[in-house]
Amino acid sequence: MTFIDPWFLAQLRDLHTTETWLKSGVSLADLTPADFGEVKRRGFSDPQIGAALGVDALTVRAARTAAGVTPSFRRVDTCAAEFAAETPYMYSCYDGNDESAPTNNKKVLILGGGPNRIGQGIEFDYCCCHASFALRDAGYETIMMNSNPETVSTDYDTSSRLYFEPLTVEDVLNVIETERPDGIIVQFGGQTPLKLATPIAKYLAANPLQAASGAGPVRIWGTQPESIDAAEDRDLWYTVLQGLNIRQPPGSVVSSEEEAVKAANGLGYPVMVRPSFVLGGRAMEIVYSEKDVRRYINTAVEVDPERPVLVDKVGRGGGGGATRAGANKKRKTHAPPSPSPSTVPGPRRRDRRRRPVRHGRQRDHLRHHAAHRASGRPLWRLGVLHPDADHRRRRAGRHPGLDAQNRARAQSGGRRGGRGEEGERGARPARPPTPPSPHPRRSACSTSSFACRTATCTSSRPTPARRAPCRLSRKRSATPWPRTRPC
Repeated sequence: MTFIDPWFLAQLRDLHTTETWLKSGVSLADLTPADFGEVKRRGFSDPQIGAALGVDALTVRAARTAAGVTPSFRRVDTCAAEFAAETPYMYSCYDGNDESAPTNNKKVLILGGGPNRIGQGIEFDYCCCHASFALRDAGYETIMMNSNPETVSTDYDTSSRLYFEPLTVEDVLNVIETERPDGIIVQFGGQTPLKLATPIAKYLAANPLQAASGAGPVRIWGTQPESIDAAEDRDLWYTVLQGLNIRQPPGSVVSSEEEAVKAANGLGYPVMVRPSFVLGGRAMEIVYSEKDVRRYINTAVEVDPERPVLVDKVGRGGGGGATRAGANKKRKTHAPPSPSPSTVPGPRRRDRRRRPVRHGRQRDHLRHHAAHRASGRPLWRLGVLHPDADHRRRRAGRHPGLDAQNRARAQSGGRRGGRGEEGERGARPARPPTPPSPHPRRSACSTSSFACRTATCTSSRPTPARRAPCRLSRKRSATPWPRTRPC
């Protein structure tokens, strides 16, 4: 058993049955409005219907529109009927019940980036959001069209209206005909809406549509499709560079396997092959033989006159050949002089690490620590060394006399026992005992505030142990030590 619900199997059977019926010899003229409605309700797009019937997608759209079969938009209540939603979400269907309710205000349609892909950043969504914010501040109603719910552009407060629709020519034209915005912005959503710029512009040129606000025809704002094509179509881009007399590596644009092999053999290997109308270096590869060229053309990309492939020479100065732009000039190359034995640099000395700059209380603590060490007094009195035996044995080799001090401290029976004992530096007067503090939560201390921070407190009340590594001995030992709490 596959544990697949029979409902899904029924849906797949209906799709197969519909496609088989469309390919059985039915022509576009034979489709009635009921047939169009049933096919669209089963999820077939205009390009899919056109591929089954052997006609263009725009031709299918014209026939469907003439038959009166248009999508209707249902509204998603973002507030669950608790109160009136200010930002409606719409999605399309073909049930004949339209809830879009477009307005006649000044509005702009912004095309988002669509689903996230590997290698795609979040800058597209960022640009779409700020375009919406700027247009709303300018007094326009913003309409966001995006099919990715995991973006900020699809949040409830980013735009005035949101259409959860795929970013295809058919769906974008459906939203345009429903809303009739003043302008359409396509340059902020990345490669997905950029590919839609030219088909949308051609459709609007052939079928003019007036904006709902009465400001004129619906048109694309910002970067025009001609400029987008000039930047993406490498053949047009080469023409622009040649007109500006800008040098570039030699290469060619091919539209078949044999043209790619001929161009690569003429340029000399290695060559870089990549498709046109892509951004970010997707499907780019460096090949080193004719076999690799044929493998790339057959497996990596789809090559046809509408999807050409670029073949460019890889190497300094284009391998010494003529470039596309400025082929009448050759770049002079000079071999670098061979270094003499006297000029060959030796091994680099390791630069001394810069000491970190200390500030404030840490700097004062270090100064006191240095003065304490210079005086010859044991470091454990500062509270920066762990008093256990293992740590003392590890540090006995670096600090001569530390064992004698530890033994004197152990004989005195306390951590501060060596104060009145006879040590290496002679006898010292013992500190008088501190009377207990009358306060129940604090203990009396006869030391100053600074000494209390750096020395062990002599309060009668035991202080809780705090697990914190010593800043001064961190490189020597990572063992946590019980610090005493300042008075």
